[in-house]
Amino acid sequence: MSGFTVGINEHTKLGSRLVQTIGRDLMRASGPYAIRCEKMGDILFFNCRAAGVNPSDADLHEQTLKEAVAAHIADIICRTLTPELVRTIISKECQYMKGDDRKRVDEHADRILADQPEGFTGKQYWQAWRQAIRRRILAHLESEDQLNVDGFIQFRLKDYMRELRRIAFKAIDDFLLEKEYTDFINLLRYFVEVQTPKIEEVHVHAVSEQGYLLTDGELLPIQDPQLVEMTKEMAGLGMNNEDLLISALLTLAPRKIVIHGKDTIKSPELTETICQVFEGRVKIEDPDAPILH
Repeated sequence: MSGFTVGINEHTKLGSRLVQTIGRDLMRASGPYAIRCEKMGDILFFNCRAAGVNPSDADLHEQTLKEAVAAHIADIICRTLTPELVRTIISKECQYMKGDDRKRVDEHADRILADQPEGFTGKQYWQAWRQAIRRRILAHLESEDQLNVDGFIQFRLKDYMRELRRIAFKAIDDFLLEKEYTDFINLLRYFVEVQTPKIEEVHVHAVSEQGYLLTDGELLPIQDPQLVEMTKEMAGLGMNNEDLLISALLTLAPRKIVIHGKDTIKSPELTETICQVFEGRVKIEDPDAPILH
């Protein structure tokens, strides 16, 4: 066997990272191998072959070297380059974003990469991809004596790149939803801050069928005419009890909100929203408060 060649563009981000890892480790490879690095233009070529062995054993040793090279490249792609490839996609798609916003998108992408897809742990998911990529690289090396790593990723790993694009676009969508939520919270917070409180203190109690009862500081039901009329109108529009609760609190704009029981509000997201909008005004007490009927 005459050996095989791995080519890498050293001036791309992908190439420079691969050169740092693959080049270093291949040059240190143990065993009866000869690995020579040559440069032509921007491309570094690692010429790999079995050497110093009996001709009858050359095929076996070269096959072992191919398997090691395929495993190493696949490992570098999945473990080291994947976050960088996702960030490259994000950078191209988010050129209009400010630096801080783009950084937040990258943070969302990192969390998605670390998540556990359904049916897998995060480690198992990327391990499965790594093995699939390793098999493809090995199959290529068994049929061809040259491997251009950049071209291989672009043309032979299209499904993998689609997966990375899916992750990148999900990170962008998650950031935009988060930003929209933050802007919404800030708007409501401003509305509360500039509004004159209609009542000093509001207590929120759970009632049957996911409803809520609002009482004043004396624990008497609040009978504000504007609130009653608004509740009727919103209920007629089919709005749920959680929407009615947040609207009622915004209308009253109390200086203090007491939520009786940590599970009074069934939606943790709504509790968080109330705490953010009425920042510094919310207290949760009586963890074992009974549900009113």
